Amino acid sequence: MDDEERDFTSFVGDLDRGDHLEGAALGIAKKVVSDGTLKNLSPKQHAAFAAGVGRWLREHFRRYAPGTTDGSSEIREPNCTECTNPVPWCEVYVAGTMNSGICSWCMQLHHKND
Repeated sequence: MDDEERDFTSFVGDLDRGDHLEGAALGIAKKVVSDGTLKNLSPKQHAAFAAGVGRWLREHFRRYAPGTTDGSSEIREPNCTECTNPVPWCEVYVAGTMNSGICSWCMQLHHKND
């Protein structure tokens, strides 16, 4: 498992622990965390999972545009709502739940200007 996959799996675990997913997406999230990958999902499972995660991402990151959900590609990371750069998976949960979709770099600039 590479770092990005590990960070994504950790993000999914955060969504699960924070009770941010429901229905099929929740059950599939537990499988993703257990397996450490999306690669073991059927196309139908991938679509249900991507819909649940995408819903959360759209709620917390303005203009989030999900990637494909055909099971052949990963879910795309969101962009910062300020600088529009991609937010790494290791920061997505905090950026979404605490920082209104703003990446850690932009938050640091905000605090520096306070």
